[in-house]
Amino acid sequence: MAKIIAPAGAFSGIRAGVEFKSGVAETDSSYLIDYFRQKGYTIADLATAEKAEAEAKAKAKAEAEAKATAEKAEAEAKAEAKEEAEAKAAAGTMDQVETGAEQQSEPKFTGPSGNHPPEEFDLSDDKATSPPPPSPAPEPSPLDKMTEKELREYAAEKGIDVTSLKAKSSVLKIIKETENAAGK
Repeated sequence: MAKIIAPAGAFSGIRAGVEFKSGVAETDSSYLIDYFRQKGYTIADLATAEKAEAEAKAKAKAEAEAKATAEKAEAEAKAEAKEEAEAKAAAGTMDQVETGAEQQSEPKFTGPSGNHPPEEFDLSDDKATSPPPPSPAPEPSPLDKMTEKELREYAAEKGIDVTSLKAKSSVLKIIKETENAAGK
């Protein structure tokens, strides 16, 4: 008895009169074994086939778990973005919430005629002008170093409602926005 493993993975159906389930079939016919070998199928004895079948199942399971993890992370990111938007609205600091479809595109880099860079970047005289160096990163505030528990206590002391927020980043953001709006 030989196992035939379909090249298409988890194929289920009938080929040449042999029934495949999850990409695997069995047959004793030497004619069919030769036929499937010529068509690119893997032919294995039962022990080898069982090992290959187990590996295929493990691979499929790992792929399914990776997909589920990615979907969960995406859902969590969307939930956190929604939570931040709701917190902004509750704090009265919401100017504009951008979604993926509403994000503004970068302006095109063109000159007055629309087809070349502005004159200040004209390199025809071999005098290259470079943009100004980037400004140094701002100093982290003491709030950035606090734990979530410390941030929640700080917010309570300042009268900032963060009870509906779940993530430390959301709590920190609302505290900073509220303090900036108050001119602190």
